[in-house]
Amino acid sequence: MEKKKKRVLIIGIVFLVFVLFVILYLVIAYKNEQNEMRARMKEVENGYTTFKEHITSYNSAREALYKEAMQDMFYATLKEKDATNKELFQAYDNTITLLDSDYKNLKNKCMDVLYPDVSVNNKCEAFLLGYEEAINTYVADVESYNKNITSYNAYLKDTGNTTEVPLVKLEEKKDYIDVDGDHTYRGKDGEKNQNEK
Repeated sequence: MEKKKKRVLIIGIVFLVFVLFVILYLVIAYKNEQNEMRARMKEVENGYTTFKEHITSYNSAREALYKEAMQDMFYATLKEKDATNKELFQAYDNTITLLDSDYKNLKNKCMDVLYPDVSVNNKCEAFLLGYEEAINTYVADVESYNKNITSYNAYLKDTGNTTEVPLVKLEEKKDYIDVDGDHTYRGKDGEKNQNEK
């Protein structure tokens, strides 16, 4: 009988130690997961701060482009302003490169991820929508400018002007994007936010 009690006691102690190890493992895993989540949320917050700075640069470059190049575009001045316009577009393009870098940094942290902190979720949503709108607006601006160049070159041809060299269109490096998969291309001409439909 005594052997049975010892055996039951040993089995009970082993079972208790096993349960304690499982509980300890789960607690440690939970704490590690929370620490990783906090680190990802901090990365999103820092990345969003950088993105806001880059969006400000993007808006400034776009405003300068519109003020100097796109607002009053006439055939008579298009040729003489071509080099300046291309420089303005290059500055605009440089801001897109910065936004692309932000997207690569935050994409996996924001796409289809839900955080326990609402402010981080809002930053992710604002980032994704802002990036989509910025890229699509950029693409629309390049297309608009290239249409004007095409029209100018056709005008030269139609008027028989053989002394003027046709202007070169901008390289179309990007295409319209739909980051959030809602089938709405924010920033593309004629497209509205789905909430506005």
